[in-house]
Amino acid sequence: VEKEEAARRSLLPRIYLLIIYPLVLLTKVYLASFKMIIPVISGQSNPRVVHFRTRLKSELARVVLANSITLTPGTLTLDLDNDHLIVHWLDAKTIHSHYAARLIKGHFESWLKRIWM
Repeated sequence: VEKEEAARRSLLPRIYLLIIYPLVLLTKVYLASFKMIIPVISGQSNPRVVHFRTRLKSELARVVLANSITLTPGTLTLDLDNDHLIVHWLDAKTIHSHYAARLIKGHFESWLKRIWM
């Protein structure tokens, strides 16, 4: 009985985060769309394909991360293989995988990690 009650208590905060996540995603998509205006109009984009890993353990969380990256203007997830992502980045700031990962997956991964512990 105690285990079931503890599981219910730990699930409620995660459901709350799951409800908030679409708002976080929408905000990031909105901001990224403005950041992409100048490179697209000026033709000064710097397209690259970058590879990086995610620390998410849940397969569902990884899929949500890949889709969140794809929904964000300027990035497109080309492949997700276990914890490895390949992303096309329209206006790449770096080709270094750790820095690219931080810029691309940014807050998405930390939010998803809290939702799917």
